[in-house]
Amino acid sequence: MLQWPPKKLAGLTADGRPREEVRYSVVQLWLVLEEKPETKSGYKIVYDEKTDLFGLAASGEPLAPGDTFLGSYGTFIETLEAM
Repeated sequence: MLQWPPKKLAGLTADGRPREEVRYSVVQLWLVLEEKPETKSGYKIVYDEKTDLFGLAASGEPLAPGDTFLGSYGTFIETLEAM
């Protein structure tokens, strides 16, 4: 599940967690390709069947739980080139 948009963080505690409550909108997208599946880091290519567009996501850890949707880039090839 990808999370968008992230709320601006005012500051972090010593362990790297946000000092304030962070709220997210949940967007359901298809995961098509993961750049580094063994570590879950790097970019992810996602597909939104409602808009028929591909886009990029990235891990929000350790600042935010889950993945962060970065935006739509068009076709799969256009999105791949944007990585």
